[in-house]
Amino acid sequence: MKKPRGMNIKNSKDRGAWAEMCFALRAIEEGLRPARPWGEPSGYDCIVHHKSTRIFRVQVKSTIRKQYRCYQCTIRTQHHVYKKDSFDFVAAYVIPEDVWYILPEKVVRGMSTVGLYPAMPGAKYDAYKEAWHLLRGETPGVVARIEACAEEDSPQVNFQPTTSAGTAPDPTARKRNQGIASFLQWARDRIRSGSRGPDDGSAQFPRSPALEDVW
Repeated sequence: MKKPRGMNIKNSKDRGAWAEMCFALRAIEEGLRPARPWGEPSGYDCIVHHKSTRIFRVQVKSTIRKQYRCYQCTIRTQHHVYKKDSFDFVAAYVIPEDVWYILPEKVVRGMSTVGLYPAMPGAKYDAYKEAWHLLRGETPGVVARIEACAEEDSPQVNFQPTTSAGTAPDPTARKRNQGIASFLQWARDRIRSGSRGPDDGSAQFPRSPALEDVW
């Protein structure tokens, strides 16, 4: 059986340098722009940014060491754990499984090793497996749902309340539907313009006074 790529690199430093190159390639595939800082920065190997001006510092780690179903990934320096705020994320590469974990600094703060279970659904760090959206500054679930609604290329979103025969349309329902249509149009415009979406703290949906009585 052919070994997974990277497994034949015996020297750990060479394997670490190879993992950093793999991270840069994967980051580009995920729509990110990676860059390597000059010199020897304290605590991070790479910086990445997306469409916005926000930049994240990433410490790249890798592992081939497996104990039963768990891969042990070392996330300390040679002699001690990283100080607080040394980086924003750890990108941990499980080489035999070809799986990345994007772990926020606060999740691994003060730790020297982390146990990763790629084949175990619901494991402790499963939520961070292939979580590249975190490096794009996105909130899981929220942007995906908005994008799904906003992907339609129809020029206008129209909601028509259904009415029974002989029943007059409900003006409150009509206003509510108009408000939903306005929100989806607003969200689509923000996403296409490159903003982070409704999870952005600066995002303010323009509320119409005419709709105040139905929200």
